[in-house]
Amino acid sequence: MAGGPTECLSDGGPRECPRGREALPSVAVTPLTSCRSATVRSGTRLYTWLLSAMGGRASSNRPRGNSCTSSATAARADPGRRDRLPKRGLGRERGVRLWERCFPKRQSYRRRDCCQLGLSASPRGCHGYLTRPSKDRPLQALVPSASSVQRSPGPGDASSGSYPGTYDAGKSSEGREHENRVFRRRAVTYGLPGRLSLETSRPRDFMEPRGTKRGAGKIEVAEPRNKLPRSAPSLPTDPALYSGPFPFYRRPSELGCFSLDAQRQYHGDARALRYYSPPPTNGQGPNFDLRDGYPDRYQPRDEELQEGLDHLLRWLLEHRGQLEGGPGWLAGAIVTWRGHLTKLLTTPYERQDGWQLAASRFQGTLYLSEVETPAARVQRLARPPLLRELMYMGYKFEQYMCADKPGGSPDPSGEVNTNVAFCSVLRSRLGNHPLLFSGEVDCRDPQAPSTQPPTCYVELKTSKEMHSPGQWRSFYRHKLLKWWAQSFLPGVPNVVAGFRNPEGFVCSLKTFPTMEMFEHVRNDRDGWNPSVCMNFCAAFLSFAQNTVVQDDPRLVHLFSWEPGGPVTVSVHQDAPYAFLPMWYVEAMTQDLPSPPKTPSPKD
Repeated sequence: MAGGPTECLSDGGPRECPRGREALPSVAVTPLTSCRSATVRSGTRLYTWLLSAMGGRASSNRPRGNSCTSSATAARADPGRRDRLPKRGLGRERGVRLWERCFPKRQSYRRRDCCQLGLSASPRGCHGYLTRPSKDRPLQALVPSASSVQRSPGPGDASSGSYPGTYDAGKSSEGREHENRVFRRRAVTYGLPGRLSLETSRPRDFMEPRGTKRGAGKIEVAEPRNKLPRSAPSLPTDPALYSGPFPFYRRPSELGCFSLDAQRQYHGDARALRYYSPPPTNGQGPNFDLRDGYPDRYQPRDEELQEGLDHLLRWLLEHRGQLEGGPGWLAGAIVTWRGHLTKLLTTPYERQDGWQLAASRFQGTLYLSEVETPAARVQRLARPPLLRELMYMGYKFEQYMCADKPGGSPDPSGEVNTNVAFCSVLRSRLGNHPLLFSGEVDCRDPQAPSTQPPTCYVELKTSKEMHSPGQWRSFYRHKLLKWWAQSFLPGVPNVVAGFRNPEGFVCSLKTFPTMEMFEHVRNDRDGWNPSVCMNFCAAFLSFAQNTVVQDDPRLVHLFSWEPGGPVTVSVHQDAPYAFLPMWYVEAMTQDLPSPPKTPSPKD
């Protein structure tokens, strides 16, 4: 064949390869015809022949570079990989380059498919070189149970829209089952790496890599003989892994409420609810003295008393028969506090404080309860007086802004007792995970456009006064993230912040709508992203659901995380990590008649 190897096109005869004679030595070549319509076996044999001609060796058991590209392409994606290639592999690399020139369109087509559909493959899917998303679809996270991060919408679901951080009113729309089938078919056709065991029709003359087992209608990649022991499950927390579209999150609806009195006793009513009563706007600052009454009129709650989920479980025990769908709805739900979910949302951007969450499954329901880490306990016991005073200022600000009755006036002369709390119990769903959680509510706005909870609630916060753009930028990056997570989960629409001066006086008030908080960091490359927060939370819930499979209230899976590392799991039995009280387990186990059913918010 004169002029070197040929490139076969569907629209014409053979033409000279761009590499010319220097691409291959002078050897006998059998030309191919109609490469574009040829089966994979022809391309695979040509690839094997090219490697042999260049002095390399075909090894399909160990694919190079991307899951559907060559080692030369992978070297271009990762320049450091070219230096790590052995010198004896130079012949193999030349053959690979020739393969790319002979089949450029097929190569880019396969790479595009991998970028768009590779999420359904194993986490090993692209060998670390799939780093650039396509223009049509951003790159998703290659994490355990990644399909749960962005749940496939189901029939009747509303779209969350392009703005990150919006609520969905119904169930999700149609899923990606067709896309998954397409990927599985192409995985077999193109030989993508991974531990695939696919029940599918066998392609004719399909060239299998060495080490595969043949079966009737089944292709299974054999396990290596020197298989290492499986490592303990873990979940990465890198924000780049969770930068996909905003997941489905159902608009929260309030199922009920309860109150805690001055002695921290439970009451199943709204007696502790306070009402928003801001100062008149007359052009001057509010001038609230947040140090007034400290420490004479201050009664902090006992932090040594670990309550766990006790108050929420008491409410749940009283109202389990009143839930829409009956007690059976709890079988697939996750029960926890709002504060625990807030920690999960902020984890990808947290750089200081770690956390531990204990998880137990009982009657199909997954319960999550926070465990104080040793570092947090040391920090709490060694809390400086200034920090204790700042905590008091936050409660004092609520006293200046709230009244006991609608339309009443605040009374800042009373005692600040942090035992008193009003808690809302809400129902929602993140992805395919039903949620039942409770969180403390500061006050209710009687002048709100909607009187339906939780859209009538207001969150109150304090912060130091800002004087420079750098201070505002730091405020938006760190503090506003926690405010957003704490308010977005229960559906609280507004956060009213009081900015204090160094003397402890509130000099200005500012309202931050929850849905507009992200606008302050949208163009900040070091800012936070609501989609990352919610996608990680969904990934963790999937991780926990798949890890805690044994139904035993005394068996505890402890999920631990420290900044800079992944979420790890350890298993414990009974004390000291078991948190479901015996009175709750016994009451739920007994076959007691349910109270009469009352309406609750529908899905």
